[in-house]
Amino acid sequence: MTSMANAVTAFLDARLTAHAGDRSAIVTPSATITYRDLVALVNRMGSALRTLGVEPEQRVALLLPDGVEWAAAFFGAIRIGAVAVPLNTRLAPAHWVTLMPRTATGKLQRSLLRARVR
Repeated sequence: MTSMANAVTAFLDARLTAHAGDRSAIVTPSATITYRDLVALVNRMGSALRTLGVEPEQRVALLLPDGVEWAAAFFGAIRIGAVAVPLNTRLAPAHWVTLMPRTATGKLQRSLLRARVR
């Protein structure tokens, strides 16, 4: 793998360096999270994915609704060098079954990720 810029550094870590950690990173109807808290969540997600055996360049399927957890999973995968593969939550489960084997962690479930991050 060649060395390249990491999107997490460009989009999230740079906010901490610029002393913007307490600014809102994500605002949803049910939650608001700062850059500092999002970076901490992203780091925990990255660690959880590593613990589950995800390696750089492997694909990680994301089957989550839009929100803080989705962002943490997306950037957590990127943080460790994996490839985040968002799946359309509006598709029928039969479509997910055909897509999951193409990812490194098709067996991951939302409840497992939630337990590992918190």
